[in-house]
This record gives sequence, C-alpha cells and structure tokens, in this order.
Amino acid sequence: MATDQSEFSHQSLQDRESICRYLEALREAFQQGRLLLARNSEKFVMETPGLVELDLRAKQKSDTAQIVLKISWKKQKKGKALRVEPLIIEGEQKNP
Repeated sequence: MATDQSEFSHQSLQDRESICRYLEALREAFQQGRLLLARNSEKFVMETPGLVELDLRAKQKSDTAQIVLKISWKKQKKGKALRVEPLIIEGEQKNP
C-alpha cells in the first residue's frame, strides 16, 4: 500500500467545516497509531508513536492571519529526556 515516497504535500483552499473534518481525521489517526494521506491514486502511510513533538505558531497582521502546526517524531533514544508542556486551545465566542 505504501510507496517508496518519503514526502507528501497538499495545498488547497478549504472552508471551516472541511478544516474541522481534517483535524478530526488527524486526531483519529494519531489515536489509532496510523496515518494515511491520499490524493488521487497517491497514498502515503505513516506510523504514529505515542509521544510526538508539537510546534504551534500563530500570527496576525492587519488582514492576514496564519497558524502553522508542525507535528514531528523520531525514534526515542535511550536516556533522552522529554519536555512535556501543557497547551490550551479554545474557541472564543464572538460578541453579539
């Protein structure tokens, strides 16, 4: 099923509902320990470990906003200390 491909890339314009479905699919994939990315006949499969590094950055300038979410992992080396820090992400209601 997986090819020898070592990279997968996708860029498109999506509505909020679609973004929510993609984020939910990522959540489920990490929970199951296996991530499948596909486009047309192209498939890319990754095994996801129990601990991963999360890098989240957000910025906003006048009429442009951006969130960059990076999730990465390596095989755990013995004796290497892990840094675990909590992160709060919440939706905020608009004022009526």
